[in-house]
Amino acid sequence: MGYRSKRTLGNLARMENPRKEYIRLLLRSVENFTPEPGELRDATLIGELGEAGYLKAKTIGDEYGVTRGAASWGMTVAGRLFLNQLQREERESSAWGRFKKWGVPLLTYLAGVATPVLSDFLKALFHLKP
Repeated sequence: MGYRSKRTLGNLARMENPRKEYIRLLLRSVENFTPEPGELRDATLIGELGEAGYLKAKTIGDEYGVTRGAASWGMTVAGRLFLNQLQREERESSAWGRFKKWGVPLLTYLAGVATPVLSDFLKALFHLKP
């Protein structure tokens, strides 16, 4: 395997969740954001967000059409709605979000089943008549 710089490995690790990358770039692009030279992944993603109409952005490509640089100067209304959607999806896919979706109903069901059993147990323990 060839040599990879720390920056390249960081970019690969960051791209494991593209939703988080889009959220990061959209939040940074609220005002003005220009990726540092060499941040080709950020430039490409900003170009994609601009082409989709989520950002006001301009890209610079080389003779082969590969994005080499980008600048954004604000988010559109569609971009704000897209950001809200991505943040909601990120919350729902978190461990806490999954617990709220599946764990709370399961605990509620188990509490409903356990209540009569616990009641009967306590009555028998304290010799109370039903």
